[in-house]
Amino acid sequence: MNNEIYEQLKKIGWYPNRKVSTIKPNCLKCAVNFIEEYGGLRYSNNNTSMHYQFIKQFNILYLNEIELVPIGFVTNSIFGTLGIAINKYEEIYVSDYKKYHKKIANSIEMFFEEIFSDNFFIQATIDERTFEVLTKSGWSPTRKIDISNMYNYIISNNVPFFESAYNFFQNFYNLSGKTWGEDAMDWRIFDEYDIIDKKYISKPNILHYVEENYIPICTLDNGLINYYITTTGKIYNEMGTLVGNNIMEGINSILRN
Repeated sequence: MNNEIYEQLKKIGWYPNRKVSTIKPNCLKCAVNFIEEYGGLRYSNNNTSMHYQFIKQFNILYLNEIELVPIGFVTNSIFGTLGIAINKYEEIYVSDYKKYHKKIANSIEMFFEEIFSDNFFIQATIDERTFEVLTKSGWSPTRKIDISNMYNYIISNNVPFFESAYNFFQNFYNLSGKTWGEDAMDWRIFDEYDIIDKKYISKPNILHYVEENYIPICTLDNGLINYYITTTGKIYNEMGTLVGNNIMEGINSILRN
């Protein structure tokens, strides 16, 4: 590895000849070597809002005929959590260990170059058309706007503005467009005035089905269907139906309409 990567690794607790104690199962040697050297380390990239943690335990998996050994996790407030895995060629993947897997590096060195850069490689199982619609509206995965005025206004009206909502509006505030489904509809992300509007904040069906705190985030066709985010980042429609376990799954479901 080049010196720049070594310097970055030292900042998160790595040092030459580092070797953590771990169980050594009968699996890929490169996975054992990786976890012995990097297991337990954590890294947060503030520019991409991606947070990495490297594990100390092994669990061999097979996915689409690719033998993958988990070596860590990457978490993002918009896309949720995905696994990081390695194969026998020392190629690194992000994966949900179900349907989605994406190679992000051809080697361990390239992997660290990638995570220390400002590249955003998580896409998960989001439709390509959703990315097109969002990009056209002015969105990007690393979009992070100042919503301090919005936050202060909502708090001053005694409406809870929890972390998942803050993350959502930092990324999607003031966006709008057309859904890409068969019956294209206008969609619009709510502003601070919508959020405190009682016609949106109090919905009997939501109250009945959702046990967490929630606030409104989005509407289709100016009130035909409204959507809400909870404290854990789940997205529901006003009927109390779960449409996404994380922000991006929810947005994908909304824009399919």
